[in-house]
Amino acid sequence: MKHRYTITSTSFEGELTFTYNEEGILTGFFNDATLSEKHLDWLHRNFPVVQVLLERMAGNSETLTIRLTTNEVTFEQFWEAYNYKVDKQEAKKAFDKLTKDEQIKAFETIPSYNFYLMMRPNTNRLYPATYLRGKFENDYKSLAKATQQS
Repeated sequence: MKHRYTITSTSFEGELTFTYNEEGILTGFFNDATLSEKHLDWLHRNFPVVQVLLERMAGNSETLTIRLTTNEVTFEQFWEAYNYKVDKQEAKKAFDKLTKDEQIKAFETIPSYNFYLMMRPNTNRLYPATYLRGKFENDYKSLAKATQQS
């Protein structure tokens, strides 16, 4: 079972989400926070690639609040994170047809998809419903991984 943690702080607005697999290895990260350069530097130096590091972080900070969240993603969370407000009804139908695991996967792969688009500036962003139907999956993943590793 995956474990999802949400971090909030009195020193920044928004939240950071970390997802770990059964072995405690980081499988997903989503930044929905406004972080200063100082915060980014700290996060870079202390990035919790394993669950144990995140749990230690909780005990060592007076400003961080770390909570275990449910392994669910709502359509509204997806809609806000995807941030391409086109044909909400169709997107909602496509989202509702997905299993809970597929909904989580669609949500967690948004940052990789955004990276793919950044690397291909002439590529148009998919409508949310098309993205949810999975037509993006085979196209961008290999490029995103290859480019991030270089």
